[in-house]
Amino acid sequence: MYSDVSKIMTESHHEVQFYDHDSFLIEKLGRHIEEGLALGESVLLLTTPPHREALVNRLNGHRALNRYLEFDAADTLSQFMLNGWPDSEKFQAVMGQLLEQATGNGNGRVRVFGEMVAVLWERGEADAALHLESLWNQLAAHHTFSLLCAYPIRGFSSHTQTQAFQKICSAHSVVRPAENSIVPGPGDHMQADTTLATLQQKAVALESEVRRREELQCTLLQREEEFADFLENAVECVHQVGPDGKILWANKAELAMLGYETHEYFGHSITEFHVDPPIINDILQRLLRGETLCDYPSKLRCKDGSVKDVLIHSNVRWENGTFRYTRCFTRDITERKRIEQELDQRVEERTRELVESQQKLRALAAQLSLAERRVRKEIATELHDYLAQMLIVTRLKLVQATQEAEEHTKIRQVLKEADDVLNESILYTRSMMAELSPP
Repeated sequence: MYSDVSKIMTESHHEVQFYDHDSFLIEKLGRHIEEGLALGESVLLLTTPPHREALVNRLNGHRALNRYLEFDAADTLSQFMLNGWPDSEKFQAVMGQLLEQATGNGNGRVRVFGEMVAVLWERGEADAALHLESLWNQLAAHHTFSLLCAYPIRGFSSHTQTQAFQKICSAHSVVRPAENSIVPGPGDHMQADTTLATLQQKAVALESEVRRREELQCTLLQREEEFADFLENAVECVHQVGPDGKILWANKAELAMLGYETHEYFGHSITEFHVDPPIINDILQRLLRGETLCDYPSKLRCKDGSVKDVLIHSNVRWENGTFRYTRCFTRDITERKRIEQELDQRVEERTRELVESQQKLRALAAQLSLAERRVRKEIATELHDYLAQMLIVTRLKLVQATQEAEEHTKIRQVLKEADDVLNESILYTRSMMAELSPP
């Protein structure tokens, strides 16, 4: 949680100035520094680069004084930060040395302007900033100085920062609200300034919240317009149907697909446009049961009487258990169905042609087989009737010649060899006849 920084310094002066514009801060800071230098005091500045550059132009004539010391706020801050947290001992050492240097150059009093807390706050390190404020208060117990801190009021633009803002105010002996034309009346100026600064912070936070909501509203309106345009001009057909089955809305693509005008479609029952009543009744019943439909086939009737084959994707938007409307996307597959039917018809025709061709081939094969057997039989018959008989007759003649030539040994040998050849020829002829015309 935030450090306890509510203790107000008694001997030293710890002031905080909130500002809206840098020019206001530079002008006030310039007067503050000039006043201190005129009184013989030393000035110790721990500033950010933009403010340091602006002060150069504002106080150029005073910077040569040895009582004018300036350092970079972020660089000085880094010298006593430990693991992202202002270390007390290092802070006392670093700032104590700077204060002693400044004190020795003047009349013993030092005016300090520091933006190290503002640097931490801008980084989003609110706890560290508040802890650093408490370290300044603790440092006042050992050194005499007046400290002026400054925060841009725009750095407290969220209502969640109000509590931290109030803690910052309570850490200072004087609270200066951002530039304004309101002058507090008689009474407790400290309380009035603190109250005014708190009101300014709340006003800045409110203004920031209003601006944020306006930007959010503009963004939402833009998104809504983009989404409406996306649906209205989508190439996919989209429509909404209420719980009573009446069409609440449809986009241009769906109206164009079916050929209806808006008044001919909106407010009509969805059942009027479905060709098959059982199909649309089943669709509605499924949706009422909370089902989601994907690629549900149906047929829609167009204005010209034609029929579109479609696939439907649909589910229901429910609010607290109440049926609000359906979200239905419709895809026209009429052309695809036509092509599928043509392909089916072609496949059927080709199948029928193949069956007929197969039957013809089988008949032709049977005819060829019969013709082959017939030719084989004719060849076998011819071999049997002519060649085989001639071979047998020749063999008989050889037998007769062999008997008559028993006394002639050489002739008998030749005739025997011729008889062997004829015998082989007869066996081969019978084998061929058996192959050509099996029994």
